[in-house]
Amino acid sequence: MNTEAESRAALIEELQVMRRRLEAAEQELARRTLTDDVELERQRVERELRQQEERLRLIVDGVRDHAISMLDPQGRIVTFNRSVEQIKGHALEDVRGQYFALFFTPEDRASGLPELELKTASEQGRYEGEGWRERKDGSRFYAAVSLSRLKDDSGELVGFVKVTQDRTQSRELSEALRRRESELRLIIDAIPGLVAYMSVDETYRQVNHAYEDWFGQPAAKLVGKHISDVVGNRAYDVIRTHVAAALAGPSVSFA
Repeated sequence: MNTEAESRAALIEELQVMRRRLEAAEQELARRTLTDDVELERQRVERELRQQEERLRLIVDGVRDHAISMLDPQGRIVTFNRSVEQIKGHALEDVRGQYFALFFTPEDRASGLPELELKTASEQGRYEGEGWRERKDGSRFYAAVSLSRLKDDSGELVGFVKVTQDRTQSRELSEALRRRESELRLIIDAIPGLVAYMSVDETYRQVNHAYEDWFGQPAAKLVGKHISDVVGNRAYDVIRTHVAAALAGPSVSFA
């Protein structure tokens, strides 16, 4: 499990513990009758509730890069941290109590994706996915999302925690890299001679069509192989010093 996933799991566990504490305090308060002593106890419990709620708010608001929303069992918005407003543009007072589908695109709402997320999280404990989401102003961002169920001590579903991370920039960078690789492929395939790109461990990263034709293997089978496995050990022994020199940095020519 990576650090991000571990942090997210720890946060959800903390939310569940805090919710159980709040419910226990509320139940304790509800069991008591109104006497002077109990009034003091009621005030103490209410102070504890406020402290627990403030601690929970600080925990959630302290997560800067993730938009965290608390939903009730029907998927209605209970609360969320500041990152939701920053990423999605919605103020809590404007959307509290509304169905969380407002965060989705019209096409995803029409396809039933919000309901699928709730159903999966309810039955399996967690939903994870990536896709486009919609901001308040109608603009879109690419998001990695998870929806985790929250249960009380009796196993009753009490709500969900939804975590959203804006991956738009990362996706744009990945797409730009794929475009550059595609452009590079077109260029090297236009070269009639044999062209190969290698990693420092002398394994193939990319070859052109001429290289594929010469060795009778498609690029998919060549990429990842060590050069000696393709050209043969005898040929490799002849060129290995030149290959090592080229991989060290300077341009090398040999016959």
